[in-house]
Amino acid sequence: MAHNRANGFSIRRETRLPTALMGYDVVRLHDQQQWQLGLKSMTTAYDGQRYYFSNARQRAIFLAAPHHYAPALGGQCMVTYAESGRRIAGDLKYGLLYQGRIYLFSSGSYWREFQDRPAVYRDVDLANGGNCPVTWYEEKRRIPGIPATLLIHDGFRYLFANSAARTRFLESPDRYGQVKSPLSDGQESHRGQRLRTGKSPTVTAVPEKEMAADSMLSFSTPQPEHARSGPLANVRGRQ
Repeated sequence: MAHNRANGFSIRRETRLPTALMGYDVVRLHDQQQWQLGLKSMTTAYDGQRYYFSNARQRAIFLAAPHHYAPALGGQCMVTYAESGRRIAGDLKYGLLYQGRIYLFSSGSYWREFQDRPAVYRDVDLANGGNCPVTWYEEKRRIPGIPATLLIHDGFRYLFANSAARTRFLESPDRYGQVKSPLSDGQESHRGQRLRTGKSPTVTAVPEKEMAADSMLSFSTPQPEHARSGPLANVRGRQ
């Protein structure tokens, strides 16, 4: 909220936030694989974006577990970030629902690259490799975070050693919110391999066992005449 003072009293003005998913209901998209534009009267702010919902129930579901529904990296392209460190908005034409998370990509090539090697890119938004940022900053100790302490800040997922560390982070996120390099040690991006060898990398297919457990749905936004609601367009299930 911004505060202006005029004629002896304070005027509160709401800061305009960017719209998440172009106003589509993220809960309906995630749970029912349907495109449904949200209502202007049914919104909530989360991690710097405004989410719209088609009804009060969908909004309540989101508020109960926003980290479960918010797109990875806040809707920005995970592969672009892994390859270059740049944060570029994903395009709704290139989306995936994988392991219960929504991923958006900036291009068709990056959309396909993620499908070829999901294990390389799926956790790019996991800050500090999943280690507690507070214990590292204060004690220089790498302590694995506890999943139950999950918190999303500026699109990145943070895990903490305990609830006290999580509370300290919330009190001063800019102090502790330091994200390490996009790719973990020992991982090389497709672009890096091409620059080093002059050849395109060999793509390793996702193991059938992994895909059986973690189905992948690819999707794009519906055509304008179906924009109010409808099933995901171009859905492809990988089993």
